[in-house]
Amino acid sequence: MIGIASKLAAWRAERSGSAAIELAVIGSILAVAAMNAAEVGRYAVYSNAVGSATQAGAEAALVTCDPAHTPATTNCPTLTTAVTTAIQGTALGTQVSLSGITEGFYCLNGSNQLIYMADVNNQPADCSSVGQPTLRSVLYLQVSTTYAYQAMFPQLTMVRAFPQAITRTSWMRML
Repeated sequence: MIGIASKLAAWRAERSGSAAIELAVIGSILAVAAMNAAEVGRYAVYSNAVGSATQAGAEAALVTCDPAHTPATTNCPTLTTAVTTAIQGTALGTQVSLSGITEGFYCLNGSNQLIYMADVNNQPADCSSVGQPTLRSVLYLQVSTTYAYQAMFPQLTMVRAFPQAITRTSWMRML
């Protein structure tokens, strides 16, 4: 028994492998931190790219459907094709998809917030219902897109807590 105790004491006093163990522990922590930084940065880049694609789609709606064709959702037959072509003409290509196009009349309230007033078939005479009787309602088109994000390191990074479907919405004043 004394032989085992003295061998254990000698083993605990041994320091020749401690640097390798410290390197393995610290290196693992740094590797996970680097993977998290890369993944969060990549998520931000894709999120911005989806926002840019959505804005491109809204701008395509304005270019394709001039004021003579408003409301665009009912009077512009090439609206959906133009918007889809614009959003998929970005770096994300066909990986970003059109979620929807909606259109309606909005008014600014006293706090300068857009308030939905009516659909495209029922334009209100003014904005008196939101306390702005001198203002006229305005037609806005809303484009929504979705991108299915694929994480590089799904089990090792905090990006798994982020929404895996990146959705963005862009507005365009049509009138």
